[in-house]
Amino acid sequence: MKKKYSLVNANKTIERQADSIKHDIKKVFQKLNRKKLEEKHSYWHFTCKIAAKASQPQEILPNEIAAVVDKFVAQQVEEFTLEIDARPKQRQQKK
Repeated sequence: MKKKYSLVNANKTIERQADSIKHDIKKVFQKLNRKKLEEKHSYWHFTCKIAAKASQPQEILPNEIAAVVDKFVAQQVEEFTLEIDARPKQRQQKK
């Protein structure tokens, strides 16, 4: 899933819009986690890339997304792109 988010909204403050975006991203993760896995796989592995308007995307962990969005708010970035790739994985057996 690749989506462009805008922090500028005429009806909301930037902080309120950022909270709305974080909630939307949380819903995306919940939707992806509900997808059925094949029997040989045990969980979904998420690869996330985020980029400000004209910068190169950087790979981040899913739990770092909210902090990066807050950083964009502090830097007054108008829009950013988030790419989430979900792949099924098998847990490694403990030895």
